[in-house]
Amino acid sequence: KYRIEPVNDMTPEKVYERHWALAVLERALARLQDEQSGPEMAARARRLLPYLTGEEPASHREVAEELGMSEAAVRQAVHRMRKRFGHFLREEVGQTVADPAAVDSELRHLLAALG
Repeated sequence: KYRIEPVNDMTPEKVYERHWALAVLERALARLQDEQSGPEMAARARRLLPYLTGEEPASHREVAEELGMSEAAVRQAVHRMRKRFGHFLREEVGQTVADPAAVDSELRHLLAALG
C-alpha cells in the first residue's frame, strides 16, 4: 500500500521555509495589487498579473487589444509591474532581517525554499 504513495522528502523545516516564502510573496503581491487602485488600473493589473505569477499569460498582442494599448506599452507595463513587485518583495524581506545588508542573502534563501 505505501509503495504507491508519493515520496516526500520535505522536512518540517523545509515545509516551514516554503510556507514563509509563499507568505512573503503573497504580501508583496497584495501590496502591488493594492497600489493599483481604480477600476481601470485594477482591470489592467488583473490582465498583467499572470506575467508575474507564473500562470499562463495571454500573448502581449491579445492583452494589448483587450486593454487598448500597443504591444510595446504592454511589455513596458509588465516590466514596470515586475520592477515594482521586486521593490515590494525586497521591502517585505527587509522586514524579516535585522541587518539591511542581509536582504540579498535572504532573497536567495527565499527563492531556494520555493525551488
